[in-house]
Amino acid sequence: MRIPVGPTMIRFQSFSSEEERQLFDDLTVFFTEFNGQEITADFASGDRYGGTHEKTHSLYFDKDDVFFDFSLIFYHTSIPYAELIMWEGKGKNFNLGWCFDTEYTTPLIDAGFIDIAHGQEAIEPKYPWLPLQRTSQDLTMGCELWIYLYLKILARPKLSTLWRYASHLTGDEFYDFAALIDSRIELNSSTPRTLIDKDEPSFIQSYDEAILGAFTQAELESQMKSLDLQLQDWFPTIA
Repeated sequence: MRIPVGPTMIRFQSFSSEEERQLFDDLTVFFTEFNGQEITADFASGDRYGGTHEKTHSLYFDKDDVFFDFSLIFYHTSIPYAELIMWEGKGKNFNLGWCFDTEYTTPLIDAGFIDIAHGQEAIEPKYPWLPLQRTSQDLTMGCELWIYLYLKILARPKLSTLWRYASHLTGDEFYDFAALIDSRIELNSSTPRTLIDKDEPSFIQSYDEAILGAFTQAELESQMKSLDLQLQDWFPTIA
């Protein structure tokens, strides 16, 4: 069984077949130019683990005696998105574990191919002489709007269900709400931000409060209804 390494890299978008192909081709060009050599790109789509709502495509290459293997997976769920996965590679220099800091993460975000990357980075233990010390922390990098939405999806069970499964929703409902948030509140959406796990609760709360202040209750209830949600499904502080 292959083991994914590096951060989870997400592109938030509802993709048509043509847009899937375009992103795949653009990533092929990116890796070719970034590495300065041709790579192998396989657009032969198929289901991952037999899922009926997933399409998988592959990109792989050798660099400095290391074999790199990426999968580009399109999820056609109620919140459609694309995920770029880096699998455990082969070679004497390949030892990333779940490391956040691969050489590709920041360039992929800066180039606009992915919206967020979520993973771990190593930290020095606070008390190294004691056992069971924390040696890593979760880290999310990308544009603030997508960091907020991704962490919200992870934290709220009904949003996680929309993220993982298909329903009668088209995906437009979620992205229409995201566009409204972007238009109503001040977000640093064009500037990548790095957020560590201990700051996540206050970050989410601040944007929840900003959204609640920028929309009327009727507007929010209408948006939630379009997603088959109640207000408290998104905003846990609302009884």
